[in-house]
Amino acid sequence: MHTTLGLSWWRNASVLGRLACWVGIALLLVAPLPIAGGTQGVAVASAARLNRDGRPQAGNMLQGRAHPPARAIAPQDANIAFSGRVIKPNGSRFNSTGSTNFAAGIFVMSSDGAYNFTYLASDGTFSIALEAGFYEVSVWLDSSMYSNIGAPAPFYIDVSAATDIGDITLVARNATISGDVTEDVNPAQGVQITAWGDQGEQFSTFTNGSGHYDLLVTPGTWQVSPDLLYNTNFIYAGAAVFTDVDAANPATIDFSVEPTSGTIAGTITNQSTGTTAADIVGWAYVRRNNGDILRWAPIDNGTFNMPAPSIDLSSDVLYVGLYIDPSSNYSSFSEVALDNSQAPNLTVNIGVQVQDATIAGHVYLASDPIHAAVPNVSGQVVLTQLDDRGGTPITKSTPIDPATGNYSAAVPFGDWLVTYQVLTDTYQTDLSTPLIVKVDPHQTASLDLPLTPLDGFVTAVVRDQSGTPQPNITVWVRYGTQEEYAETDSEGKVTVYVPTRAVG
Repeated sequence: MHTTLGLSWWRNASVLGRLACWVGIALLLVAPLPIAGGTQGVAVASAARLNRDGRPQAGNMLQGRAHPPARAIAPQDANIAFSGRVIKPNGSRFNSTGSTNFAAGIFVMSSDGAYNFTYLASDGTFSIALEAGFYEVSVWLDSSMYSNIGAPAPFYIDVSAATDIGDITLVARNATISGDVTEDVNPAQGVQITAWGDQGEQFSTFTNGSGHYDLLVTPGTWQVSPDLLYNTNFIYAGAAVFTDVDAANPATIDFSVEPTSGTIAGTITNQSTGTTAADIVGWAYVRRNNGDILRWAPIDNGTFNMPAPSIDLSSDVLYVGLYIDPSSNYSSFSEVALDNSQAPNLTVNIGVQVQDATIAGHVYLASDPIHAAVPNVSGQVVLTQLDDRGGTPITKSTPIDPATGNYSAAVPFGDWLVTYQVLTDTYQTDLSTPLIVKVDPHQTASLDLPLTPLDGFVTAVVRDQSGTPQPNITVWVRYGTQEEYAETDSEGKVTVYVPTRAVG
């Protein structure tokens, strides 16, 4: 690949493109996709990047922005072998009993949501049949089985032919984070403490009867906090703590939690029909006054329930809002203030807007006057609402069909800012200037999106002052509002692909 997409997408973006991305990230930061509770030391770097609230983290190439729903790789299209071997931190074999290691595996996910998972063989080897494409690769470990080792950071591969990546080395969990958790002055027992890494890695443990915890992690920087999504007894209103640890430098971090004070029961209503939106997919959250989100709860059949934070009935206000799956047919209005007179058990009804319009089109070559659709393009179209009509603007994404180059997204009517993110060596990764389209209720707006071919290149050699070639140096080429990046090879040489107009 000549472009490091996790970084260059942002560097390539125009001001409007970055604005659209940031709006999407801001909304996705309240997207709760929590893992199941009750596991000790979950060591997984998979497609679900979770922060302390159970929400996806931004800043990752595939997970930091809106992303299409995951789909299993179609067996008829999975005809390319991807293989390798996982080894221990000391380089020795990662063996297990039996022919299959059900406590360790490899997870791969493409930019358009195609995914696959396989357990390791008893000798640590693996083989997965993939479609052609660009994939994020993660190692999964059941850390109740492997308490002293962890998964390395995810990495990316471009699969177009049989690919053997060789060895993937696990990481020793030899750094300790410990501390005490209290509720007022009393020890808080059974509180889950989770540490999140910057690549989505996470490890968890629970406080003992004295409110104490000890958590083994791999060396590095960790974001640590109480993880109370499945705990109905406590609320944590503080911020996560960042710490750097290694085997020789442990960290001590104490936390204070507060008791819950009752329950919040909610109903989601379709504003168009006045009936319960039983098919809505998403999460509800609560915050106190203008503070951070304190709790999340899944929406089930149009309803939700969650523990209520403690409040001062004379001065505090609890606000409940929704995060709705971007692929859903609904969007939410503003947060709703709860009625303190109902305390401690509160109820709320939240209205949602049906997405009754469609934006559809295809990608085409910018130089093509007839806008013929271009197939074999992997990526997604990102749509940001410009007219919030009194609610919260939303960002949606929809995959580009690689077979046809087409896309289609259900949206609320109004004005939308549209761009794309494509993973390719052939085209510019996004639009230099996103397009604006207006769609009316119950109508389909057609919007085709131009692709800019990277059909030219710039070559260079990077040397130090003594004339020695320098490998692994990032070189960028800027044209207009865009930038393309590539790294020098072992001889200090680099080729950066750009549109011909940029070098002509």
